[in-house]
Amino acid sequence: MASADSLLPLPSAEETETRFVARSGAIVTLRLMDSDLWEVKLDTRGDYTATLHRSADGTFELRPVRGVHAVGDTGVTAQELYDRF
Repeated sequence: MASADSLLPLPSAEETETRFVARSGAIVTLRLMDSDLWEVKLDTRGDYTATLHRSADGTFELRPVRGVHAVGDTGVTAQELYDRF
């Protein structure tokens, strides 16, 4: 399996924001907030829609922001996140 960084182009301190084309065709923007914490934005919405946190075990937690009607999830792999986008 590919690493998280190859599936999800996670921004770093040097490059605080990255974009990629999702499988759905949407443009996904990831913006670094803190170590292992990012904001997620889809070009189909005008605002940031979720936060993404990487756990010590390398899995992710996706939490929708207030007012966004979506289901969050924990223990998600990079591959599963990529497949969902």
